[in-house]
Amino acid sequence: GFYVDVGASLPFDYSNTVTFDRCLGWEGLCIEPNPYLVTFLKTHRSCSVVPNCVNSEVVKSKAFSDTSGNFVFSATCLPLGEILVKAGLRGRRIDVLSIDVEHSELQVLRGIDLYDFDIRFIVIEVNPGANWLEVDSLLLPSGYAKISILGRDIVYARMEELFSGSFANWLPLASVNAAILPKSWAEFHQRVIDEERAEEQRRERRAWQQGHRRFQGLPRVRGWQHTLLLRTSPDRGRKP
Repeated sequence: GFYVDVGASLPFDYSNTVTFDRCLGWEGLCIEPNPYLVTFLKTHRSCSVVPNCVNSEVVKSKAFSDTSGNFVFSATCLPLGEILVKAGLRGRRIDVLSIDVEHSELQVLRGIDLYDFDIRFIVIEVNPGANWLEVDSLLLPSGYAKISILGRDIVYARMEELFSGSFANWLPLASVNAAILPKSWAEFHQRVIDEERAEEQRRERRAWQQGHRRFQGLPRVRGWQHTLLLRTSPDRGRKP
């Protein structure tokens, strides 16, 4: 197997990829801008180390500070797609892409065209700087499905991997009727919109029915009860 670790940090602690090369013998690419951590990675990990930060565009000298705001080091930031091309990974299968870059996840994803690379699984830590919906909006249209949430880490898989790869015989997926699966991102997106709209209408109807029951217990005064119910009904103005 092969993995790419963006924001590799320490060789062992909090690493999503150390098991791949230490226990499974995978090859890998570790991307880490901190020169002090680069030394540890080269000493204790088998991955090739790229001493750059990752951004949606080139930044020649980005300053990094500690939690007290003191300058620690600077590094050149490159788009992830450019780093992978330089490493000769275009056209090569990447089994796992791990992204943990402390509030810069969206910048990493915006720096790669996922259709240019064969990345099967993506594990990304979603910090306050990148909410789930924004990450979904970048990955779901690119042919990925969200398959697991592990604390702050979200796991995405290529759709074809789910039905033709290692997940093909997984019971929950094997029992899914393929006819109910969306054929495209546009169909999936429209299905989500339709379901949200239907749920909103159900909430409106429940709220109106609850209000209607409360009004039934009140005395009638010149027909105001009937008029108010007509004005607030969720079916008002809709065609049958």
